[in-house]
Amino acid sequence: MTRERPPRSVYVVLPAYNEAGNVGAVLKALERTGVETGIQFHAIVVDDGSSDPTAEIVRKYKGRIPCTLLVHAFNRGLGATIRDGLLKAIEQADDGDVIVTMDADDTHTPGAIVDMVAKIDQGYDVLIASRYQKGSLCVGVPWLRRFVSYAGSLLFRAVHPVPGVRDFTCGYRAYRAAVLRQ
Repeated sequence: MTRERPPRSVYVVLPAYNEAGNVGAVLKALERTGVETGIQFHAIVVDDGSSDPTAEIVRKYKGRIPCTLLVHAFNRGLGATIRDGLLKAIEQADDGDVIVTMDADDTHTPGAIVDMVAKIDQGYDVLIASRYQKGSLCVGVPWLRRFVSYAGSLLFRAVHPVPGVRDFTCGYRAYRAAVLRQ
């Protein structure tokens, strides 16, 4: 089903643990992408008990980009952090909006959200960005981490094949808000 209008807003869930050195660059890139494309971004940063000034950096961006900051008193892990961010996004988003999850460590390019939103507008409900599609690059990630990720992806594809899914471990995803609400 194709939607008649582009999404009103894109909510970007950013799980963060000790990302003071990176989260500002991600928020700045979201701000820049919003200005260039006209997309209204709302960042939802979930600070998972960081011992560095991650939360303070996020607070500095609140006036530049709509931003919600959730802070865990102690580290609860990536799964709980993403869950809490998604629940907050579902609470804030309208059915026509898009919810994106991406890393706060500046390894995902916010510009790819534009393509993801276009696919949502074409009728897709969920998109998973892949490091293993033709033309993709994996920059700034140690070779051992890339190897383990690639091997895990091959294993998942062999055991649980899903047509069109090449990367099961990438956290860079886009969802139609109405689908997550269900």
